[in-house]
Amino acid sequence: MKEARLRVPKPSRRIPHDSSDLLNRQSAIGDRPSQSHTWLLLCALFPFLLLASCNNRGASGAAQSVSAPAVPVSAATASVDDVPIQVKAIGWVEAYASVTVKPQIEGQITEIHFTDGQEVKAGDLLYSIDPRPFVAALASRRSQPAQR
Repeated sequence: MKEARLRVPKPSRRIPHDSSDLLNRQSAIGDRPSQSHTWLLLCALFPFLLLASCNNRGASGAAQSVSAPAVPVSAATASVDDVPIQVKAIGWVEAYASVTVKPQIEGQITEIHFTDGQEVKAGDLLYSIDPRPFVAALASRRSQPAQR
């Protein structure tokens, strides 16, 4: 009987000539750990990380909560009410409508019939003008004879 020999080629370790060859080449044995080695390393380190994150607060934490002063707490019942909306801010306010008031006659203003910020409608009385000069002018005109 003849003995069969298998010939296994040696892995070649070639040096890449450019960066694209370095990125595309397969990893040779021993170049970097495989995925199973990475998982094994993580599973081995997990208990140590877990123990490192824990500290010895179990016994002292219970003792501290007993000696801590009580915090006052108050309670209230909820109710439904209408609440006016008020906004306090610094800024510019601009009216959505503004008008210019021009008098039809000249005279001394004796009374103002609105307040600042009050809404007014067309035809509302805004000012009263002193009627005495107009009444005197009318009386003077009536006393003169008709000139026609």
